[in-house]
Amino acid sequence: MNGIPVQLAILKLGRSVPNLAVFDLEPTSPDGQTVVTWGDYPPIQTSAFKQPAREAIGDLPPGGLLAGYLSYEAGATCERMPAPVHPPRLPVVHLRPTEGHLVYHHGSQEWAVHGTARFRDQAEALLQPPYSTPPRPALPTPTPLQGPAERFTDAVQTALAHIHSGEVYQVNLAWEASSPPLASPLETWLELRQHNPARRGAYVQVDPGTAVLSNSPETYLDVLPAPSSALCARSVPIKGTVRLADGASGREHLATSPKERAELTMIVDMVRNDLGRVADWGSVTTGPRTLTVCGDLIHAEQVVEATMRAGLDALDAIEASFPPGSVTGAPKVRAMELIRALEPVPRGVYTGAIGFFTATGTARFNVAIRTITCTQSASSYHLGAGIVADSVPSAEWRETRAKGNRIHAVLSAAANQGEQA
Repeated sequence: MNGIPVQLAILKLGRSVPNLAVFDLEPTSPDGQTVVTWGDYPPIQTSAFKQPAREAIGDLPPGGLLAGYLSYEAGATCERMPAPVHPPRLPVVHLRPTEGHLVYHHGSQEWAVHGTARFRDQAEALLQPPYSTPPRPALPTPTPLQGPAERFTDAVQTALAHIHSGEVYQVNLAWEASSPPLASPLETWLELRQHNPARRGAYVQVDPGTAVLSNSPETYLDVLPAPSSALCARSVPIKGTVRLADGASGREHLATSPKERAELTMIVDMVRNDLGRVADWGSVTTGPRTLTVCGDLIHAEQVVEATMRAGLDALDAIEASFPPGSVTGAPKVRAMELIRALEPVPRGVYTGAIGFFTATGTARFNVAIRTITCTQSASSYHLGAGIVADSVPSAEWRETRAKGNRIHAVLSAAANQGEQA
């Protein structure tokens, strides 16, 4: 299996196995990995997911995963959240048990197989030549990404009024874009992955007609073994964005702007508080604010880590911190009330989390931003920005469009290719 390019392996598996799920873990880093799993066990799809998930994790064989997503609206089981006006398009939770997983190590370009004998035999058989290369459409300059500019900037103005009255310090607001259905969601995700590598991208096949494609740069929660026998919970909230094309001036603005610094500081404080609910006393630490290139954008981020108390697990950490603070606001409950009042449609998977639990008690989840929901009738995705006291509505609108440019280009190319087929 070693030497098989990860893109070709993913494509071949997607055409051969049920319910493929793929998770990138820092794929551009020498230590980066891509985790691939699949299976036909029934998924957990109840909003009260914590107990069934814990039972499913306990039943996993060595190497098995519980993989999928928690939508934003699943946060109602973790935090006081108003119910959406309309039901989400996809199940609020989708977590599927599997018998094993593959790991592609990007530095050595080697594969490792973990799981039951049945899973290992299936993986070895499937990943034999030949391979077919998917078409690689060029990314033409698409028509400009359109959206509800006036409605969004009006919502920002309303949020600013609540901020200035002292009800909330920050609130994340988003709008929804849509495009025609995709002929091949997996091939489209592989194109997006190739053109705009994401540190925490993911692909989840929900059922034969539905898939979730994520180009996320953000870590919501990693629960990994600590140097001691305890578990370490790690989150890397992002706040502050400029286009890579803005060059040195954009980087300087992101590095020095009081508004951008304050935006991240408020969210880091909330993440510290969330992880503090499950942490040993005094173990919550914060790294320096750093600027990181993520595809065609530059983001500001900070690492927050905590050693978890004995007897607690990844599900406890999720219950303490979900939905992710960076995509709700501060304080979280009031921010979610404003999101419910100012956004006309449910968020669904957007600003939830996509990832997996392992049989050994670890977990890896992204923040589901830059994330597309694909059904047989349409493809849709949300674009958002954090609003603080000195936000300028027109600037926040431009930021959301910048975040969607590469997704829009890839979806436009996929639509053109479908028309020509």
